[in-house]
Amino acid sequence: MSRERSTLGKKFDVWIIFLGLLLVFFILSPDFRSVGTIKALLQLIPTNGVISVGMTLVILIGELDLSCGAVLASSGLIMAKLLPYGLPIAILAALGWGGLIGFINGWSVSRLKMNSLIATLATTFIVGGLSLLISDGPRHFDNQFLRKFGNEGLLSIPYTVMVFFFLVILFQILLKKTRFGLNIYAVGGNHLAAHYAGINVEEIQILVFVLSGLLSSLGGIILSSRLLAAGPIYGQEAAIVAITSVLIGGTALGGGRGDTVKTFWGVMILGILTKGMNLLLLPAYFQDMIVGSILILTLISSRITQKKETTL
Repeated sequence: MSRERSTLGKKFDVWIIFLGLLLVFFILSPDFRSVGTIKALLQLIPTNGVISVGMTLVILIGELDLSCGAVLASSGLIMAKLLPYGLPIAILAALGWGGLIGFINGWSVSRLKMNSLIATLATTFIVGGLSLLISDGPRHFDNQFLRKFGNEGLLSIPYTVMVFFFLVILFQILLKKTRFGLNIYAVGGNHLAAHYAGINVEEIQILVFVLSGLLSSLGGIILSSRLLAAGPIYGQEAAIVAITSVLIGGTALGGGRGDTVKTFWGVMILGILTKGMNLLLLPAYFQDMIVGSILILTLISSRITQKKETTL
């Protein structure tokens, strides 16, 4: 009963934060109430949202993926460079690249027993260097399908937001209703116990990192479609933003607890906070300080909750 109250309390806390931020910015910024602001917010959310779904899976198994920003940028560049050969080839190549980097990360963590922080940091530098090597700055393009996909929608809902919503629901079902999802929770809860239970821990780790790489590439495709451009430094803060979104939503950093619906609310909260601070013309350094402080408070709150649950 107490664990159930704890879960309900966390969901309630997320709602309180979400509604509280809406109220604060509605009062402080008249521009926040405009339809244009809502549309702009909806266009900004999907890139971080898609990457955060992948990061949720990684954090659920007790790992981190710092390479998503580099994968995002490089995937956008690959797609832009290969567009002359056809859109399907360009998109498949970009997704394939993300999957490959994810496999390398997963293999390094599962087979070489490398710390995921170090392994993905290494691939971040390697992939980032490759992006600079194959580009001479931002690359602009014009493709009718990508323009429509990145900037238009159906019934005032952007197509990219629909993709984000679909992925949240898809992976929520995957986590809660399939053996693969249950194995993810088991691996995140206790690697050794999962191994003794007959779960192939290394396989789960590799698959999760591959999914994270694929979703990071999709995030790059979404961002490039919105901007009709790709560049080697796009999405530099994607990893920290995604991690913050996941943790704000209530997924535990140590693994084993959380889901994509929680991450959805974390993404929404961070999106509203960022847009609201921009409308209030807060300096960028001050915005970074606020987001960093929220991340620290979220980690402290998560730690306190974990300690309370272990004593029950």
